[in-house]
Amino acid sequence: MNQSKEYQRNAERIGRERLPTSLHTLLMVFDTGEETVVETFDASTMGLGLTANLSAEILRENVGVLLRPSDNSFNLIGEVVFVMEHGSDKCRFGVQFTQTIAIHKYLQLIEGDPSS
Repeated sequence: MNQSKEYQRNAERIGRERLPTSLHTLLMVFDTGEETVVETFDASTMGLGLTANLSAEILRENVGVLLRPSDNSFNLIGEVVFVMEHGSDKCRFGVQFTQTIAIHKYLQLIEGDPSS
């Protein structure tokens, strides 16, 4: 099992209840091409805290992922920075953004910009 100390983000965390619904559920595409649906736990300007119906043994730190919101409006590219069990068949994990191609669209959403 891949256990790690919880990754500490320097940026303020925004709870799921304060996020737009388009960021509540994301499609995650692994660098292998496999896909799974993940739920947002919290967000920051640097990354996302996520949960998934996956065993913590499936995810590994340093794995590259692409994240797409439910409205397919942009893609975020990041890397898994921590993984921990969250119940019997779920895991909680953090993704830190590694590329900023579409980060401005994401930042507009989490900062509540009405023009987004």
